[in-house]
Amino acid sequence: MTRIDYLPLLFSGEEQIFMLSDHQIAQLLRAMFAYSRAYAQGESPEIEIDDPMVNIVFVGLFGAVRERFDEYRHKCEINRMNALGHGAPKGNQNARKYTEAELQEKREALHNGDFSAAKVLVDAAIQKGIVNSNDE
Repeated sequence: MTRIDYLPLLFSGEEQIFMLSDHQIAQLLRAMFAYSRAYAQGESPEIEIDDPMVNIVFVGLFGAVRERFDEYRHKCEINRMNALGHGAPKGNQNARKYTEAELQEKREALHNGDFSAAKVLVDAAIQKGIVNSNDE
């Protein structure tokens, strides 16, 4: 299971946090780290905080933290589903690999004056790393 490796604190909670004393902020951070670590691992944490003021701030903040973890999980799930598709959709010619016979046919067409064949040859050279796409 993928997991987020940081504690997402929002700037919108800054005012509430700085109304607490330094000792209360330390209690809050300990509780936030414990809650975040457990929630990130898929557990349903129960955190007990003795100080009612710290508890109020914690309750105001942990919902936003939970939302960030859920957004991250959702994004990971979307990425996982996209990866299962194994590349570009059918019909997409951007990553097409050209056979040697096709390339030889395009070389002959270019030699006979068909300049539209040049694009295929250049694309194939870029794919093979013969030509850098930034070269002019």
